[in-house]
Amino acid sequence: MSIRVNFFNRTKLIVDNNSEFVAKAAASLKKAGIAYEMHTKRFRNYSPHMMRSGMCVDYGISQATMNPVDNVYTYTIWVSRKNLKDAKWLLGI
Repeated sequence: MSIRVNFFNRTKLIVDNNSEFVAKAAASLKKAGIAYEMHTKRFRNYSPHMMRSGMCVDYGISQATMNPVDNVYTYTIWVSRKNLKDAKWLLGI
């Protein structure tokens, strides 16, 4: 029986930016019946201060063209502390 994951008993299992790897890991955990939570964070590569200060001027060109933004996503899988050993063994970590 799997233990539910909550804020007080969770620990990080995986932090990665490869969505395929994280999806395979989540599928393996689900198949084994280990409860998990997955969170996604997006990081952007521009400075909001530069845009507010007027250093980037828009003359009818879209902001996406003037200020290209590369989105980098980070995926985190959390499991309960009691299931950490089994989850690591399952994923070969």
